[in-house]
Parts: sequence; structure tokens; C-alpha cells
Amino acid sequence: VVYYSGGAASFLWVMYLLPVFTASLKLSRWDFLGTGASVILFLVFFHVNAAGPAGSQGFLEWFIKAATIATSAAALRRVVRREESAKAMLHDQQSRIEKERSEMRQSMQHRDRLATLGTLTASITHELKIPLHTVLMCSDLVGEGDISGDQLKDAMKRIRGAVGRCEKIIQDMLAFSRKQKAPGELCDINALCRECVALKRIDWFSGVVITEDYDPDLPKIFAAGSEFQQVLFNLLINAYQAARAAGRAPGELKIRSSASGGQVRVGV
Repeated sequence: VVYYSGGAASFLWVMYLLPVFTASLKLSRWDFLGTGASVILFLVFFHVNAAGPAGSQGFLEWFIKAATIATSAAALRRVVRREESAKAMLHDQQSRIEKERSEMRQSMQHRDRLATLGTLTASITHELKIPLHTVLMCSDLVGEGDISGDQLKDAMKRIRGAVGRCEKIIQDMLAFSRKQKAPGELCDINALCRECVALKRIDWFSGVVITEDYDPDLPKIFAAGSEFQQVLFNLLINAYQAARAAGRAPGELKIRSSASGGQVRVGV
């Protein structure tokens, strides 16, 4: 374009800056230097073809144009590198802030779960006393030794059932209080709901009627189970408090799950 639009005397020689500027923005350092050198060689070549040998004046003109290209390219390259450095620093700062925010959010969620668990502790302690009392009575009966074989089998069966109940209560507590990382896993939503309801039944005892209606064909979904249970716990607590505030004793609470249109729904 420069060669056929006025040759060496044309102001269009500044278009040689375009590939150099583009290289400074898009290419690596060595590719940028190679592009700059090639552009200057093309400038000299077309300048000689267009104007022919012009002695020292021609050489000075070539040199000024080449120096202009080189100086402009170097200045732009420096600006680009400063901008890239600033962007990298900003990205690092944003990543650090986001990491701190994520850690703080997880810590707050864990504290929230522990606070919720604290409200259940007294009720769970009371619930544990019942099966432990059964174990104590049956063990005293077995210790006396004056029982039949059928009575012994029945006592052992009651002890195993009571121990299993205690174990289930403790497992539910540990599963709920365990601190989990944000990334989720494939979860059985129905099972998570049952765990929450089981703990709340202990807490509310006979103060509320709970009706559960779970879709047996509900697919597993990718989720953070502990976070889902915390949300569900809050909904259950809000529903219970609303029922008591309305003077409904015992209150009735319904929880159900369903799947339709590619979505899983849980209603309280």
C-alpha cells in the first residue's frame, strides 16, 4: 500500500507502524522483535525501490523513519508490559480476596451449624437417656440370672435395639456437625431430609405433627449436603415458630420432595 501510494515521499509510510503495534499487543517478546526488524527491512527495501539511491540525505530519511518506528514500538511495548503487570497484580489481589471471602463464608456456615446443633443438645441428651435406661434395666435383669431363655433373648434384643438407637442419634449429630468443604457431591436429598426431620423430632418431641412425603424416584443431585441441611433446618425452625406464634398446638408440618422438568424440589 505504501509503495504504490506515493513511495518514499508519501506520508503513508506510517502504516508500517501497524504490524509492529499489533505485535506488541498480541505476540511474545521475541516475535515482537522479529516483526519490528522485518518491518524496518521492508521500509528500507521499498524506500530504495521508490526513490533510488539518494546519498546521505536519503540515508538520513530512512534512518529517521526506521528510528521513529523502533522508538514508537518500544514505547508502546513498555506501556503494554506495565498494563500486563498491573492486570496480573490486580488478578492476584482479587484471587486472594476471593479466597479469604470463601474461607470466611465456610467458617460462618460451620459456626451456624454448630449453633443449630447446640439448640438440639439438651433434647438429644434427653433422647439418649431413654435407650440407655432400657440397656440398664435389661442388663440388671440379665445380671440377676434368674430368667428363662426366652426372657434372655428378649432382653438382649432390647439392648441391641437401644444401642442401635443411641448409635443412630450420635451418627446424625456427627454428620450434621462435621465441617465440609464447599465442593459438593452426589446427594440423596430424601436421605438428607430424613436426617433433619429425625433430629427435629427429638427436639420437638410431641410438640408438632410431622408429615413426610418423599418421591421414591427422586434422582441424586450434585450439592453440598451440609449446606442444604442447614437451609432445611432453618425452614423447619421457621415453620415451627410460625405455627406456635399462630397458636396452633400441636402444629402440623409437612415436608415433601418431587422432581419435574429437570429440577428437584423440596417443599416445607
